[in-house]
Amino acid sequence: MMGEENILPSFSVLRRKAEEILEEKSIIPESLEGLTPVQAMELLQELRIHQVELEMQNEDLRRAHLKLETSRARYYDLYDLAPVGYLTFDVAGQIQEANLTAAHLLQLERGTLIGQPFTRFIVRDDQDIYYLYRKQLLKAGSQQVCELRIGRKGGLPFWGRLEITVVFDAEGQVSGYRAVIIDISERKRSEEVLKKVQLELEQRVKKRTGELEHANKALQESEEHFRQIVEMLPVAVLGQLNQEIVFINTAAIKLLHAENSSFLLGRNILDFLHTKYKELFIQNLHKVMEGKAHSISFPARLSSLKDKIVDVEMHLIPFTYQGHSAVQISAYDITRRKKLEQELQNREKLEAVGNLAGGIAHDFNNYLATLLGNVSLAKAYMDNPEKVFEKLDNMEKVTLRAKDLTDQLSVFAKGGAPIKKKVTIRNLISESVSFALSGSSVQCELVLPGDLFAAEIDEGQITQVLYNIVLNAVQAMPEGGTIRVIGENVSSGGLTGGHVTLPHGEYIKLSLSDEGPGIPENLLERIYEPFFSTKAKGGGLGLATSYHIIKNHQGFIQAESEQGKGTTFIIYLPACSKAALLSEREDDVMLGTGKVLVMDDEADIREAVGEMLTFLGYEPHLAVDGAEAIEMYLRAAAGDRPFDLVVLDLTIPGGMGGNYVIEQLLAVDPSVKGIICSGYSNDPVMANYSSYGFKGVIKKPYDIKEFSKIIHSIKAGA
Repeated sequence: MMGEENILPSFSVLRRKAEEILEEKSIIPESLEGLTPVQAMELLQELRIHQVELEMQNEDLRRAHLKLETSRARYYDLYDLAPVGYLTFDVAGQIQEANLTAAHLLQLERGTLIGQPFTRFIVRDDQDIYYLYRKQLLKAGSQQVCELRIGRKGGLPFWGRLEITVVFDAEGQVSGYRAVIIDISERKRSEEVLKKVQLELEQRVKKRTGELEHANKALQESEEHFRQIVEMLPVAVLGQLNQEIVFINTAAIKLLHAENSSFLLGRNILDFLHTKYKELFIQNLHKVMEGKAHSISFPARLSSLKDKIVDVEMHLIPFTYQGHSAVQISAYDITRRKKLEQELQNREKLEAVGNLAGGIAHDFNNYLATLLGNVSLAKAYMDNPEKVFEKLDNMEKVTLRAKDLTDQLSVFAKGGAPIKKKVTIRNLISESVSFALSGSSVQCELVLPGDLFAAEIDEGQITQVLYNIVLNAVQAMPEGGTIRVIGENVSSGGLTGGHVTLPHGEYIKLSLSDEGPGIPENLLERIYEPFFSTKAKGGGLGLATSYHIIKNHQGFIQAESEQGKGTTFIIYLPACSKAALLSEREDDVMLGTGKVLVMDDEADIREAVGEMLTFLGYEPHLAVDGAEAIEMYLRAAAGDRPFDLVVLDLTIPGGMGGNYVIEQLLAVDPSVKGIICSGYSNDPVMANYSSYGFKGVIKKPYDIKEFSKIIHSIKAGA
């Protein structure tokens, strides 16, 4: 502050200078007697001018003085009401001035402080700190800061931050000191609490593991403490800010197969995420950053710098990094866990396949036993044609059952596409249910109207569906009961309830109900999952296969159940008109004439098919593989008697299969009539034969009646 004592000397200097000027100019003579009137008037005028100038100077001085007083008053207000204490010491350290805040801190009247040595208020144990501080202050000649305890009247001492500046006089000598005192007691208490907490934490860490003793001593600040902990975690931890990785621990470096952190810092975690999981990561990241979720966990896949795929469980949480909102990413390597889960799943699958194989082997052994028994009896009854025919008829029925079994196995193994034909489903339902119930104590109530629609289906596959559902019902009623099977004709426009979604049209609705314990609601949606079963012993494959079959027939299957009241399976199958069906219904063998080329790599099959053709009235020609079949066809086409029909096996090991042969034949003869034949129903050629240039399809094994019908219909152009 510039006080009055500093302003007045300035006016004294001006006055002396003015007197000196007057003495030099000598405008006032020593005697007035020798002045002329003109000189007297000039002197008077000069004096008046000086008088006016003096009055103006006096007015300026008055205004300056008033302004100075106002400024001084404002200064003292700021000085007294400042939030910190101000003190002025003389050279000896005695208090010369103090503001109200300083007096309040020391709990004394301001007047009482004047003339007191400041050391009187310093706690005895901290006075050495003050003297050392004074010594450094004089040596450095600039502001110094220290913290010590200051006592006050009638109260406990407080922690003060002392900032002192040296005051020099005009000659550069120390004339005193100006000091600022700030009460830092709260800060000191907070620091003490923090120290206690930190000490307690270090003791806990030291107790739990001696290996971290050296690291604990280095963890003085929270950021460093955090970094050390993260660095030691066996889990990959990354911090991402503004689409850039800003920190990464050793586990993350190893996870991504980097040499060091410099290969990863500054990049985006999206660079390492598998394409399939990038959108999921972005969605979850927004949820976390926008506060919609405190943390989110989800599975993902990372591609390392060495292009190795790593399965991880990713965990996102928000945090603040250097004052900015960021996300912490934890990635748990679950590759080994996934591998173990896959091995467990494969083991369960193998167990289920083993159960299935055992069941099939059991059924096949039964069929073989029946076949061998009938063969033996047929030989024994050689002299009795009726008995021989009876045994051969039994053998034919058993063979067809074995064929249905192989169809079921094919669907399970590779999901074979259905090879459809128009059938009256009423008899199929009755026979399938009766077969599944054989040997059980369960009864069946069939409600099948006579006008039930026909359907274009794969008989073997639909038989398998009915068998699986009925078998489940039998197993659900070990002590017996009744299965109710109802058939209805419905239109998709009239379907209500459930989750049925079918294109417009006519359908056959089958309802199969049991009286078992029912399926819990929380498991009802899982019954079609492969290898899921509600039974203690079961592979969980029947319903999964059934669902697949019905779906491939453009139908729909659903289950309704209530615990304690049984389960009902409802099946919808597309219907077809009976008129189209009746035109194909012939029970007798259909004879004919013509030249037929048969290609099959199995000699026994070629011989059997050749004999069937001869019996039916056709002229058979047999080829071992595709090359021979093409050669024979071209040779016949060049002669007078080309082939009327070709029957081609789909698969020829080591050679051209039927689909390649028909392609070659169509190139030279677009009118060729071909039938594709195979024991593999899963091949797309069997289900979509016309797309490959064939006129018909027949599935192994087949009998002479079925064979004669397909040949007759194709020759007739049906």
